[in-house]
Amino acid sequence: MKGIMEWCGFYKTYDFLAEFLQNKSVFVEIGVLYGNSLIYLLKKLKKLNKKVLCYGVDLWDYNGEEEYLEDIFKEGHTVYEDFISNLKEADVFDYVIPIKADSSSYAKFMKDESIDAIFFDGNHNRGFRNDLIAWIPKVKIGGFIGGDDYLHKDSPLVKQYVDEFFGDKVQLMDTTQEHKAWWLIKE
Repeated sequence: MKGIMEWCGFYKTYDFLAEFLQNKSVFVEIGVLYGNSLIYLLKKLKKLNKKVLCYGVDLWDYNGEEEYLEDIFKEGHTVYEDFISNLKEADVFDYVIPIKADSSSYAKFMKDESIDAIFFDGNHNRGFRNDLIAWIPKVKIGGFIGGDDYLHKDSPLVKQYVDEFFGDKVQLMDTTQEHKAWWLIKE
């Protein structure tokens, strides 16, 4: 697969999600990049024979200024093309609906309380607050809300906004991973 595979560091979180999600559940991943974590989850769901409606929402508008993506642009293709290629190679292309859009703007197309689980791995700056405002109402009561980089030194706003919105309801998972996944069940 193309891309940076070590960026899928939330195995315990996505293993939990694979068990949590049921047939006909709706899952949204905000921030997909190459699809590494999403593909991991889709493979688990496929193996469990669960039919879950999965959306992957990302702008995929990387412009070559991101140092970590420099080699991709030298190769002459886009991150989105690599994402689609990775889905096909993993044999999970038919298990996800890619949404190429600004995540907080796209949320208006989803009904309130229509999502069973959401994982935030997109914007880690001030835009993350907009994502929370836009997407939290879309998650059902009893639904899973989570994300990554809760304690990452380069993403201090993630912890700040998660604590602002959810307070002491937040739990950590994948605690051996530097970036720390956070999660809660919506009440």
